[in-house]
Amino acid sequence: MDAHKALIQDIFNNGTLIEVPFFQRSYVWKEDLWQRLLDDMEFAARTCKPHFFGSIILKAGRKRKQDDLFAVCKTVVDGQQRLTTFLIFMKVLCLKTGQTTMFDLQFKLMGQRLALCHGKNDFAAFEKAMASTKAEAIDNPAPGSKMIEAFNFYVDNLDETKLDIMTIMTNTQFVKI
Repeated sequence: MDAHKALIQDIFNNGTLIEVPFFQRSYVWKEDLWQRLLDDMEFAARTCKPHFFGSIILKAGRKRKQDDLFAVCKTVVDGQQRLTTFLIFMKVLCLKTGQTTMFDLQFKLMGQRLALCHGKNDFAAFEKAMASTKAEAIDNPAPGSKMIEAFNFYVDNLDETKLDIMTIMTNTQFVKI
């Protein structure tokens, strides 16, 4: 087992597909955790100090086929809630700042397919949030998705003037195992 400090671009590097397996629990974060992430990212942007995001445990995933857009596939063992929330946060931030190309380059494989792929529990909601082209609330019919709620929370509460994408990208640290 290899554990080391990693930045978000060490996890999402345009060549690695991160898959959330079908047996992982559904996304469950709520407003208190979304707000905490927002507060932490504002602090990191304001102070330019590193923010430790916890550990991410990945294991070798499925083998690459000839037509796949990824070079390596990893399966999330631990950290899917944090990774998912971070991508939702970054999507809204990039939409609000008009930097969707940066999002696509960092979090999509070859700029085309999302580098984080959810299992059946959350696939549709995550894809819906990530397909948004405007920082506007998404309809979330009953019973409602926590991922869509998270997206809508950041649409309503994220103040892009308090955040800097590159500062966040270079100061958000994980332990990658």
